[in-house]
Amino acid sequence: MARVKDVYLVRHGESTYNQWRKQSYTTCFCTCMMGHCCDPLIRDAPLSTRGEKQVKELAAAVQAADWAKRITTVVVSPLTRALATALGGFGHLENVRFVVHPLAAEHLDTMCDVGSDVPSLKEKFGDDQRIDWSIVEARGAGGDGEWWYKPGDALSNPPADEIIPRKEPTDAVMERIKTFKADLSIMPEPCLVVVGHSSFFKRMLGEYTKMSNCEVRYVEMQFGGSGSIELEEREPGSSERMISEDFNNQTPMIEMT
Repeated sequence: MARVKDVYLVRHGESTYNQWRKQSYTTCFCTCMMGHCCDPLIRDAPLSTRGEKQVKELAAAVQAADWAKRITTVVVSPLTRALATALGGFGHLENVRFVVHPLAAEHLDTMCDVGSDVPSLKEKFGDDQRIDWSIVEARGAGGDGEWWYKPGDALSNPPADEIIPRKEPTDAVMERIKTFKADLSIMPEPCLVVVGHSSFFKRMLGEYTKMSNCEVRYVEMQFGGSGSIELEEREPGSSERMISEDFNNQTPMIEMT
């Protein structure tokens, strides 16, 4: 008989890269069509002012949600925008811990997906004793504290203005997702939150559209006897709240479902 784990996927709030992309969409689209995709070179993009507001809206929705009472562990990407969303959106929950997991990072496509090294992250967020850094520390144990995808010949931690990231191959991302799902499956908690990124979740769910900033998706992870792991998206209970972005509006929208 298959085992089931409830997982709530949460995309981070709007980042400064997302903000730039919306403001320069037409220019960027035209440039990319000519084969020269533009990149504002914002390394490890933080939340924008709007993103910080979205996270506050998320926290309020989580506070009112019945499912949040089951949450004791939040698994989070080491990218700054995801960490800030996890701590801001779920930090008010009692007895919650945050597991920083490098396999949950975004598909590295532009500079905003190049991370900060572990010492820098701990300087930003390390005062919170509920954060478990052990997995990402092990990934960055080569001495430079770097945990994100890098081609074998890439320089170690070059100056920000000299980093031109080479895209992470799709097959590498899919392998990460496979391993990440396996890691989730052996965690003892029956209910988890994962705070991460749009492209990563899109591939993880096998969908064609990306989640909106601070949107929450509920999925069941089913673990078959053969070792297979299936993700099945479900409708949440009537008392649960979801966050989504209304792109025809300038403010986050809370939906009762």
